[in-house]
Amino acid sequence: MARKKVKNTQAGRDFSAEIVRYLKQTRSLAEIADLLEVNRSYITMVNKGQRNLTIEHLIKLERKLKESVIVLTMESILRTKSKKVQLKYNDLLHLLRQSADLRASTIPIYKRQRNA
Repeated sequence: MARKKVKNTQAGRDFSAEIVRYLKQTRSLAEIADLLEVNRSYITMVNKGQRNLTIEHLIKLERKLKESVIVLTMESILRTKSKKVQLKYNDLLHLLRQSADLRASTIPIYKRQRNA
C-alpha cells in the first residue's frame, strides 16, 4: 500500500510538535521513535517543528498507547494553558474518555446505562 502524502503545513508541524512534546513528559525521543518505528532524527525534527507526523504515525500512537489522538491533543493543550482554561478542558477531556470507553466496549450503551 502506498503511503498517503500529507501536506506539510505549519499547523501540521505545530500539532505534531505538541504531541511529541507531550509524549516527552514520560518518554525519551528515542522511545518515541521506537514507538512510531522511525529514526530518532525524524522525531527530533518533529519536536523542533520542522516535520510533521503522518496519519500512519497517529494511528500507530492510538494503537500502541490505547489512547485517542484527540485525548492526547487535549492533554497536551492542558499542559500549556491557564488554570481557568484547564478546568474547561478537563471536563471535555473527561467526556472524551468516557465516549472512547463506550465505543470500545462490547456492551451496548443502553445496557450499560440500565446496569449503572
